[in-house]
Amino acid sequence: HWVSGITSANKTNYVYKSSNSDFDVFTGTGTDSFPFPENVNWLVTASQSLFVFTKNTINTTSYWDLQEESGVLKYNFRTIQGTEGAACNASIVSVGANVFYLSSSNKINRIVPGGNVYGFEVVELSDRKYQGISGLTNTLDKDQSDSFAQYYPEQNLIKWHVKSSGSTINDVCIVYDVEKDMFLVDTAKYFYDATYFNGQVYTVSMVDTTVFKDEFGTDDDGWSINFVYWTKAFDEGEFTLKKCYWESRTDTFINPLAVLTQEIFLNNYIDVYWTYTGTLVDTKTIDIDNIDMMAGGIGTEATGTFPVGTEGSSTITMYPATILRTKGNLNCKGYSIAFRYSMAVVWGSVRLNRLGYKVEVLPWLATNLTA
Repeated sequence: HWVSGITSANKTNYVYKSSNSDFDVFTGTGTDSFPFPENVNWLVTASQSLFVFTKNTINTTSYWDLQEESGVLKYNFRTIQGTEGAACNASIVSVGANVFYLSSSNKINRIVPGGNVYGFEVVELSDRKYQGISGLTNTLDKDQSDSFAQYYPEQNLIKWHVKSSGSTINDVCIVYDVEKDMFLVDTAKYFYDATYFNGQVYTVSMVDTTVFKDEFGTDDDGWSINFVYWTKAFDEGEFTLKKCYWESRTDTFINPLAVLTQEIFLNNYIDVYWTYTGTLVDTKTIDIDNIDMMAGGIGTEATGTFPVGTEGSSTITMYPATILRTKGNLNCKGYSIAFRYSMAVVWGSVRLNRLGYKVEVLPWLATNLTA
């Protein structure tokens, strides 16, 4: 068991090895510690070897480097012949026998088994004359401490999420095809982190709290995992009586990026327990075209309504929008009514403010043919 990153006692430049018999014991027989000239960024394994990254160096060891000293087997690290290390820990990914990483000078490199005395060599991928992307990497910000890489085993792709010059978020997604050995750029991928789980890669937006499934479905449209909100089933306390629902009004606040869909369901059977299996009677979608961008006028917000430090913290303003369904859209009969709201748009934000509808309870003798 190898660990690093201990911040106490100024040990951030150390790597520790546990004993052979107990993986969480780092003192005593069989344990060891290895100092490096710089803080350790990350540890990664490939080709039966351990690689230790710092900002300017890459060191490696494996069972080939075991030496016996006074009857004790001891590992020895070798420095790979590379000019620099990794930009940050999250920008390193291991794929098979190779290690791919974003260097401290924004180059994408690969560590491969080599025939030299070091056992490995660093191959520059992004700076190649005909297959490189130096024109793109030269536009990246010097600070890539928030960058990260994720391997997609299903597609055999590696994605680096990095910042362009002057950007405060990861606004560039560099894709590398491991099989075809080629780069491309994927747009609208403003992600903070990602993880591979059960055959899918889940990503987190860098501008809000949305979670996405990337590279999912037949087309990669960058849409988020759909959120769905159901209301309760409204029956006015008379679930055995049929009603005529002939108008609904939903008041919301949405931002200009949201695309909100409202669906209205009616339960046509006497059922005390609503199971969300009613009949869909109306669907309406609203977006930026339904927003009055001038709503609110000048000076309608009272002074001091926000706590200090939070006013203006939202990067996207929300505007009032109303979904009105009249007799021409609704005018349907059923025992109860329920509303479902759904959205799957990058950065979309919605707040439900008010929901109301107009209903007429039909007489006891009403049938499906009664007006």
